[in-house]
Amino acid sequence: MKLTKNYLSKYHIKRILLFILPATVIAAIVLEIGILLPGQMPSLNLASVDILKISAPDPLEPPQECLDKPVDGFSTSWTCFKSYFERITNEVSANAAMAEARRFKAQKAVSDCHLFGHYIGETNLEKHNFDMGEAFSSCAPGCSDGCFHGVMERYIRGEEDLSGIASKIKNVCDSPGTDPDKFRCVHGVGHGLLAHKHLPLQDAINACDAFGPGWWWPHVCMGGLTMENMDQYLLLDLDEDTLIKFIPQMCAPFESLEPGIMDSCIYHVSLGLLYYTGYDIEHTEELCKELSKREYIDNCKEDISTAVEVEKPSNIDIEKFIENREVF
Repeated sequence: MKLTKNYLSKYHIKRILLFILPATVIAAIVLEIGILLPGQMPSLNLASVDILKISAPDPLEPPQECLDKPVDGFSTSWTCFKSYFERITNEVSANAAMAEARRFKAQKAVSDCHLFGHYIGETNLEKHNFDMGEAFSSCAPGCSDGCFHGVMERYIRGEEDLSGIASKIKNVCDSPGTDPDKFRCVHGVGHGLLAHKHLPLQDAINACDAFGPGWWWPHVCMGGLTMENMDQYLLLDLDEDTLIKFIPQMCAPFESLEPGIMDSCIYHVSLGLLYYTGYDIEHTEELCKELSKREYIDNCKEDISTAVEVEKPSNIDIEKFIENREVF
């Protein structure tokens, strides 16, 4: 697949304008699913009763052992909350779980909730007996569409018969019918293609080509593929010393491919390091220096600004961030 050099700028401008839906602030009693959320959205104390409760004899609360350590930052514990979001999804709904994930971010308990969305989407597919259409349609926006990505990643990862996978996944993503849903689907397929343990990398890349003709949809798929490459490191919950040992090799599988694919990998390394540091920009720049070539280091640092603007982390004032960047 031939990727244009300006892939990242086109990818993110279009994503910002058309496909990233703003996270909603939940401030109502949602009677049909039995969730009580406070109307004024006070400062969140994760250990107190103001966290989301399910109206049941055994209310769902975040596990205390997870509350006692950071969720993002260089001491990560993303996976610690995995069972919590799985339980809300199974016992209530994906929508309820996403409301909780968005709440974590809105009240600045976490800077970003995308990986929580992946857990929710994967669980939602299993809950719906691997009915992709049902699971996909019952996801909710927010957390950079993590729920939709999780559904597709788990769907593709679970495919045993890889013959004709390219045409099959194209049919799957054409079925939602709207461009925003197709974007979520195609990007999620990219996640699944990389996560599939028995699909060689070049075959995964060739499968993305099935979304042609044209450059846009194959690139959306490739973005999911290179993002999953980084996510798999994040979900290991590595300490920083161990993570640093892996950084030089994170994009090694893509080095011999088209330059644009490598650019996409470096962008998602930059984004993943931001996740890891809790969007600490200076710390992320230091971790970028662990990449193997000066060109990769420079690109990683440059991509930080784009990633912050796209993801809109809760701990950064985006308007001030843009203003300060323009000054310098």
